[in-house]
Amino acid sequence: MGTVNNLEESKVDVKKLEYLFNQFKNSNDSTLSFLEIINMERSETAVSLMLKYLFENDPECLKKLINIECKKNFNEIEIENVITEYFIYEDKRIDILIEAKMDNENTVIVIENKIDSSEHGDQCKKYFDYIESRYSTTKHRYYFYLKPASNLSKSNCDAIAQISDNSLL
Repeated sequence: MGTVNNLEESKVDVKKLEYLFNQFKNSNDSTLSFLEIINMERSETAVSLMLKYLFENDPECLKKLINIECKKNFNEIEIENVITEYFIYEDKRIDILIEAKMDNENTVIVIENKIDSSEHGDQCKKYFDYIESRYSTTKHRYYFYLKPASNLSKSNCDAIAQISDNSLL
């Protein structure tokens, strides 16, 4: 029920979405993703919501991402909270903020999700500074600049790992 409410709040036509999903399930075209079928594959908000769903329902994916990209060796992960459009101040919002326990230690993960755009106004540096201050007592803090391989942009903040969406595959 919570998912439907979130979709309704996002002004998505839930009935149309359900219809399109059923069409997708019954189609033989396995080359298209669900987001392509509903014409949302270029929407940062839709991709962030999909990632939120993925991390909440398959936390091992997030653990593997951190272990591989950050060269760590965590064994256990417990997702406590996944927030999209995390408001920090003024008009600044972190695309995805995840609070978790990695091997029973507090962890925060920040994902700046870019599809067709690039960083603007030193947003990643501002997010990094905010999280470093707000979560200073959190043992592990990880930052990712996530984009499709076709997007050649980079974050201006050296503390943020640059990863392509292929890393999640």
